[in-house]
Amino acid sequence: MLDSPEETIDNLIRLYEEGKIISILNNSDELIAKHPNNATIHNLLGAGFSQFNEIEKSLYHLEKAIQLEPKNFLILNNLGNVYIDINEYQKAIEVMNSALSIRSDFAEGYNTLGLALYKSGDIDRSIINFQKAIKLKNNLFSAHNNLGISYKEKNEIESAFESFAKAIKINPSSIEPLHNLASIINDVHFNTNRPDLYEILIMILEKNNCINPNDISKSIINLLKLDPLFKNILNNYFSIKNETSLQNLISNFEKYPLFLKLISVSLVCDLDIEKILQDLRSSILSSIFNLKSTSHLLNFQSALALHCFTNEYIYSPSLKEDKDLNYLENEIKKQIAIGKQPEPHFLLCIASYKSLNQYDWSPSIINNSSLKEVFKRQIQEPDTEKRLELTINNSQIITEKGSKIVRQQYEENPYPRWINSNFTLFPLSIAEVIAETKIKLDNLSITKINNPKILVAGCGTGRDALHAATRYKNSSVLAIDLSISSLKYAKRKSEELGINNIEYIQLDILDLKKLNRKFDIIICAGVLHHMNDPLKGWSVLTSCLNNGGLCFIGLYSNLASKEIIGLRNEISEKGIKYSNAEIKSYRALLSRSIGEQNKWLTHLQDFYSTSMFRDLLFHAQEKQFSLEEIKKLIMDLGLVFCGFEDSGILNLFKKDNKSSCDLYNLDKWHLFETNNPHIFRGMYQFWCQKK
Repeated sequence: MLDSPEETIDNLIRLYEEGKIISILNNSDELIAKHPNNATIHNLLGAGFSQFNEIEKSLYHLEKAIQLEPKNFLILNNLGNVYIDINEYQKAIEVMNSALSIRSDFAEGYNTLGLALYKSGDIDRSIINFQKAIKLKNNLFSAHNNLGISYKEKNEIESAFESFAKAIKINPSSIEPLHNLASIINDVHFNTNRPDLYEILIMILEKNNCINPNDISKSIINLLKLDPLFKNILNNYFSIKNETSLQNLISNFEKYPLFLKLISVSLVCDLDIEKILQDLRSSILSSIFNLKSTSHLLNFQSALALHCFTNEYIYSPSLKEDKDLNYLENEIKKQIAIGKQPEPHFLLCIASYKSLNQYDWSPSIINNSSLKEVFKRQIQEPDTEKRLELTINNSQIITEKGSKIVRQQYEENPYPRWINSNFTLFPLSIAEVIAETKIKLDNLSITKINNPKILVAGCGTGRDALHAATRYKNSSVLAIDLSISSLKYAKRKSEELGINNIEYIQLDILDLKKLNRKFDIIICAGVLHHMNDPLKGWSVLTSCLNNGGLCFIGLYSNLASKEIIGLRNEISEKGIKYSNAEIKSYRALLSRSIGEQNKWLTHLQDFYSTSMFRDLLFHAQEKQFSLEEIKKLIMDLGLVFCGFEDSGILNLFKKDNKSSCDLYNLDKWHLFETNNPHIFRGMYQFWCQKK
């Protein structure tokens, strides 16, 4: 380190700006020994230590810096941020008021004060201060993001959306505002064309931990339909008469990168667009040998192939398509046999009907730019899963009859096939999660656990396990499932995302006691109702839960499932078999003849993928419950009901039930559901605590 204070400070500032904070902190003792009364050095050390959560050291240096320079508003701002980090919001407010009394045009200071006020629950004053910060410095990205968060808390969704969008435009590389915007997009009521949002929405769809694209697909489609040119493409589409009209239509769609990105990563819950995609797929196949392999065609084909792979080829092909596909398959096989690489548009056409990894000639395919994404999704990822299967503990044999039946279903159709999802950006302590979910605990001992052990029972393809692993700070997660196909999918996603605090085991919930492990939190959503004896399964889970531990349970409602049960009875009466071919054929029939009575089906994501549709109407084993039954089960198991988690449902409930105690009264919830029979169409999702 340099001896001159001026040179030392210049060097430290440079290191700090370059992100080399460790270099500064490692020399902290030497720096203070040489310059014990230099406020700038103490300030830099205080800010540096705070980034590594060494709060005691951070506070020491910042308070020392303030003693040396009591009027330095920059030091006061750093101190205010540290107080926020340790939940000392009133101290942060006092410090920031002092800073702003020194420098009234300090934009960052108003932003920090706004954050402290928000954290303290004073939302209205937080908004005022964020607005002041933006007025002084319009490109202050964090102020726009924070303003959006405050608006969201007040349920001023449109204002929140615009604030997040502004933050993204200022700093496109930051994931936090993308994550925030994605979380509310379904609540925004678009009524005008907004092409300025297309690039932002593409970024959201591309991010691994932003959102499940399926959750916002409908909103994006509705937004695109407000675009006059896109709407014109849909309205003028009747039939494809020849190769020229086919190429023209594809070229028109390629003018909308947002649409191509959407279909490449998401289901499209829109029957009109589904019909167009089906027709395009069929027309490309029937004309494949006459089509010119243009970039327009290849880009569209790639997006379509990825879309069909994501929906697990739910589009049922016609007899003519089967014949044309068989011919193309044989031609490709002949080409490979003589050492010739098939044309990329031939392979992409095949990939929109069947996954390429199903063919014995797939190892001969050479990856290239035209096939890049399809090659990755349909060949590389399944190969990775084969490798990872060998690393999953499957020593316990599944023996229970009902479990074997369910396992077979999910081996055939791992549920669900997903690309991206919405993982927590900043892990929380158990106490913070409880505050966020607003659940009520009788026993607060669990809030003191710093390294929670979590079980995800019936993890499927891994989303719940990954959510838990990223949501809870310093957690270790055990994820179990009946299906090895689902587990290897889950483990691949964990590997892709660099999440390594999850252990995967193939195991029946009924055999869980064999592991001789106890857990602080157990998550079991959408699983127990598929067991032959749900109470027995829930009882096993409870026995593996520590006293004071929490369990998150998801169960189907019998009231919300009446229409589904009606359709299942119809399927049974018609003698439709539970094979993938017959499931797809029945779904195609429904799509063509959907009436008002069953129109609700088309609004469900589950209608648009094979594994989801099978889970919805063709599940091998399923039971439903009432809230009265759940209340009794909770009591019998020695648990206490702590509350539901779904914020949308909670907000609706609170309109009719003003007392905060009502939130935890299952009798009140039963009455609410009786008056709103479809409110739990997804499922009941609630927290319980072990006494």
